[in-house]
Amino acid sequence: MEARRTYWQRHSFEIILVIVLFVLAAFVSERIYTRADLTTEKVFTLTDSTKSVLRNIDGIVNVKFYLSGDLPPEALPASERIKDLLSEYEAYGGRHFRIQIIDPTNNPEAKKRAEELGLLEGQMQGLSRDELVVKRVYMGIAMTYRDKSEIIPIITDPANLEYDLTSRIIKLTRKTIPVLGIVDFSRSYDIQDPENKSRFTTIKRALRDRFEVRDIKLEETLEVPEDIEALIFLQPMGLSDEAKYVLDQYLLGGGNIFAPSEAIMIGQQMQAFPALPGYETVFSSYGLDLKKMMVLENRNNAMARFSTGMMVIQMPYPMWVRIQPTGFSKDFAPIAPLDSLVLPWSGYLSLQKDLPDGVKATAILQTSKDAYALSSPFDLNPQQDWQAQRANSSKQGTFVLGYLLSGIFPSAFPDGPPVPDEDTREERKQLIAEKLGSHTHLSESSEPGNLVVVSNGRFLEDNYLQDFTENLLFVQNIADWMLENESLIGIRSRSVAARPFEKEPTEPVKNLIKFGLTIGLPLLVVLFGLLRWGIRLKRRKLIRQRYVSGG
Repeated sequence: MEARRTYWQRHSFEIILVIVLFVLAAFVSERIYTRADLTTEKVFTLTDSTKSVLRNIDGIVNVKFYLSGDLPPEALPASERIKDLLSEYEAYGGRHFRIQIIDPTNNPEAKKRAEELGLLEGQMQGLSRDELVVKRVYMGIAMTYRDKSEIIPIITDPANLEYDLTSRIIKLTRKTIPVLGIVDFSRSYDIQDPENKSRFTTIKRALRDRFEVRDIKLEETLEVPEDIEALIFLQPMGLSDEAKYVLDQYLLGGGNIFAPSEAIMIGQQMQAFPALPGYETVFSSYGLDLKKMMVLENRNNAMARFSTGMMVIQMPYPMWVRIQPTGFSKDFAPIAPLDSLVLPWSGYLSLQKDLPDGVKATAILQTSKDAYALSSPFDLNPQQDWQAQRANSSKQGTFVLGYLLSGIFPSAFPDGPPVPDEDTREERKQLIAEKLGSHTHLSESSEPGNLVVVSNGRFLEDNYLQDFTENLLFVQNIADWMLENESLIGIRSRSVAARPFEKEPTEPVKNLIKFGLTIGLPLLVVLFGLLRWGIRLKRRKLIRQRYVSGG
């Protein structure tokens, strides 16, 4: 007993020092957070963009994650990834980001609250006792900040959750509403319409619910107001050179433009032709060309309705291309989680061999490898032999229908503003001299800009949005990204990708890997445990001998 008391007295300083170190480590760990992420794409690490957003929160963002406790086993890895990501947000957000995980499975009050917030029960399939069962579960997030709220009704893919969370935090915490400009050149097809209304009322109404939207009369004013943070073009055919110059200078000044561009012009008697020149004529200066051939997909297409006398028939229509989930770029987070987009009567886009220095191109929309293209004139008859059309096509394979161009752009007007023709009206000449002659010409970008181009201009018209609501979500996500791109530009979809062997291994090597993982690794753990156990026994024996000899 005396020997033991002497031992504690002799080591009391070390014991107190260890306790103090543990307390300091706990104190520091609450304020300094780090982790090791060994994945190539850093899929378990928040981007610098998200960290910056979290650091600048003025107030408290409360997050409630409604997660059913009886998830199918197949859904457990996804739920763990979501909780892990939320813990990252909480660690970097500190006291400004609070998380609460709620299981509404046997809690009627929690279910009622979830429904009031707008969260939905989703259906998930799983195996139970070798039988396929379908469960209704909650896996949604509700976020509140002061008197504002945002929800993610159902989390279908954790790979894109960082973008969804950070974009909603920005919406909740921003002090001013972003200003989105819309340039609408469309007119009603109905000759009985005295007001000649726009064909894009649905998309305008949806965007006004999210942003401050202004109609820009570009041809009348020849200017883009300074507070316009992004521009969306609707049916930009027949632009004057002066309007194109204004857009060129806006983009070079760091602007953001979404430009669906029409490649096909619908005529009479089921005929179509290449569209008249429009805004796309300036794309070639940025390294991008709009090809006015029609792209078709015999498999991945949408249903279309056609009137035949007294009847209306509905059938798959290869000229209405449907983009599949694999056709959305995983490097462009705003659209990475989408699974469908319908582009009726579409052309395609092609990059020039040499892009201008400073311009980066990202293909964001692609067809499958089974697509093909036809040359003009185009027969729109839905009851033709599509297999024969594909066999006779000179171009087959994957086509890019959407590009993001970003970075430092050269001007499409290197010599300055265009000079008006002699036939131009005097009022127009005065407007051109006033608006285009009074500012400094940019020969290249003063700030990085972004140009999103889709080779279809009609997919957002009211009649298509009635049937294809996914088209609306596509543009809403693009608008969100353009208006908040400084905060969201670095966020990408973070899926865990497979890493196959570059060279197929032989059967003996496959068996070695298989048995090494199933038997070898557990055996190493057992051997390590035995080694530790042997060292401990030896250490105890030495201590026992020390005290016995000292006694």
